[in-house]
Amino acid sequence: MADKEQVRPLAPASIRPRSDDEETALYLKKSHRTKCIKCCGCIAALFVILVIVLIILIFTVFKVKDPIIKMNSVKVNKLDLITGTTTPRPGSNMSLTADVSVKNPNVASFKYSNTTTALYYRGTAIGEARGPPGQAKARKTMRMNVTVDIIMDTLTSNPNLQSDLNSSGLLSMTSFTRVGGRVKILKIIKKHVIVKMNCTMFINLTSQELQRLEHHGKSDESLSFLVIGDWGRGGLYNQSEIAFQMGRIGEKLDIDFVISTGDNFYDNGLKGVNDPAFQESFTKIYSQKSLQKPWYSILGNHDYRGDAKAQLNPMLRKIDSRWICLRSFTLNTGSADFFFMDTTPFVDVYFTDPEERVYDWRGIYPREIYLNNLLKDLDSALRNSTAEWKIVVGHHAIRSISHHGDTQELIDQLLPVLEMNGVDFYVNGHDHCLQRISCPDNRIQFLTSGAGSKAWRGDDKKHDKCAVHFFYDGQGFMSMQLKSTEAKMVFYDVFGQPIHQWSVSRMLHSEM
Repeated sequence: MADKEQVRPLAPASIRPRSDDEETALYLKKSHRTKCIKCCGCIAALFVILVIVLIILIFTVFKVKDPIIKMNSVKVNKLDLITGTTTPRPGSNMSLTADVSVKNPNVASFKYSNTTTALYYRGTAIGEARGPPGQAKARKTMRMNVTVDIIMDTLTSNPNLQSDLNSSGLLSMTSFTRVGGRVKILKIIKKHVIVKMNCTMFINLTSQELQRLEHHGKSDESLSFLVIGDWGRGGLYNQSEIAFQMGRIGEKLDIDFVISTGDNFYDNGLKGVNDPAFQESFTKIYSQKSLQKPWYSILGNHDYRGDAKAQLNPMLRKIDSRWICLRSFTLNTGSADFFFMDTTPFVDVYFTDPEERVYDWRGIYPREIYLNNLLKDLDSALRNSTAEWKIVVGHHAIRSISHHGDTQELIDQLLPVLEMNGVDFYVNGHDHCLQRISCPDNRIQFLTSGAGSKAWRGDDKKHDKCAVHFFYDGQGFMSMQLKSTEAKMVFYDVFGQPIHQWSVSRMLHSEM
């Protein structure tokens, strides 16, 4: 028995791993742990970075900014005056169409509900209108027209109306516009915004036009623009070539806008708002990118031979939003104030001897009242201007050695107002040339830029009273660059080559 028990097999001993296997396992475990720690650290760091970037974006790019609302222009659609006066007829209808723009500076669209515009005269509500809802895309500007019907009985019953009209011929009104909406960024950031705007406007009841516009220049308050006149010929007479060079110079100077000195459409203005000449002579011709800026325009004598009100109609801005044409108005830019004058009604021969031509004098009669109000308004606007530069723009020349010569009616009636109020430049068209004239009895420089298409070769004469610094009887245009203390002007020919340039110091007001 004992022998049998001795041969019984022993229980198997437990097998222990070798020491190098243990080290390997420990190394792998530590390595895995280190990788996990590094991975978690990277994820945490990435998360922190994302949070920081998101916070920066929220307070910079994604920060919701209030949209900007601006009233660009106002047009009187219906107005019935008592015969021979500037007083609205009681019981009649009157409506205003306001061109309102909503600029969205955000990286997401701004959806707004109904807009509300109210008009007040001396604190009394005389009209209200609601505009449709809409959307201003990211970093874009949305334009809309708002028509306000004025309660004439409320307006005419105001005891101050007659005295206001008798003293100035202008109807002063204030407007309040409210736009409410929402900006939504990445479906996360939502903000309800309400934009409000108060605006004071002066409406000449004779011309039925808004008198004051604003255009903000560059951040350094400098301003650059082109001046062209007497141009609308469907691209003929080198109009297209000049337009091309304007685009090139406009890009080089980074222009803010273009000024048209009148005679915009030959030979007899526009036939109506649907006249194809508007696009054939304007939209399709001045198509360069740098020229897609506002065109501040006035009427010339050829424009009055057609449907003058068609060029003034805001409907044209639906065809081409650049077009801004009024009879007379002021343009405030900060460093410079521009005063656009309707000079055609000053010229007697258009009334006394029109030579079988038919002029559209709607809104001008009674002529004497119209001109008196215009001069009175200009004098007041010039006196109240605090801008470094005062520039008056008209179609007809005050001083010229070209075909039409001096305009005596403007010398007698307009020039004294300019001299009394320290005007720096008078800019005009009418004569198809480029010229620069100054006279010893005032500091005004008379600049003609009326060579936008057809020019008159060899049609010039001497001037007995003034100095002619430059005259060019070819086609071309002009540029002006304004700073607070200096103005630089250049005349260009049809090839875009500078043919005359000079500068004026505002402090010394001397040529350089």
